Amino acid sequence: MPYVARKYQRSKWDIDPAFMSIDDIQADAVGVCLRTSSNNLSFWRCENNQLDVYEVALAVACKGTSIDKMTLILFEEDDIFRLGFQFHEAPENATHVEDLTSRHLNLTHLTVATLSNFAHFMKPRVLDQIQCYILTAREVFGLLDNAISAGRLNKTSLDPKLSQDIYKWARRQQ
Repeated sequence: MPYVARKYQRSKWDIDPAFMSIDDIQADAVGVCLRTSSNNLSFWRCENNQLDVYEVALAVACKGTSIDKMTLILFEEDDIFRLGFQFHEAPENATHVEDLTSRHLNLTHLTVATLSNFAHFMKPRVLDQIQCYILTAREVFGLLDNAISAGRLNKTSLDPKLSQDIYKWARRQQ
């Protein structure tokens, strides 16, 4: 799988001329979209096709608290390696879908400087929508609902708020 994917919010990457130069990046893009944990940034291995991107969306969505529109961006692993970054396998607690845990990776040993470098690498790809996938809330619900029906996802493992949201969406579908 030569690609890795990450969820992001498109609006956080817009240039606001009221307080930013064209070369700048919103602090919220880093604080929200590139939020780290233990100096690591989470990614998912995938192929650059819709079905595989949906697998990543499922892995991410089942760890959330609500059903929302989701935007994912893909990067070629080699491009990230060329920037000097390293990935490490990180399957533990990555998702509630057992068969997707092995796809989870962390970009490791990040500092403010290296995270900023990654943000500048990501910015033009977001703004030009290069290898970006947008899933509607309805599509995200469908992924979760289908995974539960197929036995890939145990509803009791989900956050109670997400379980309630799935129930509400399912009632609307009837």
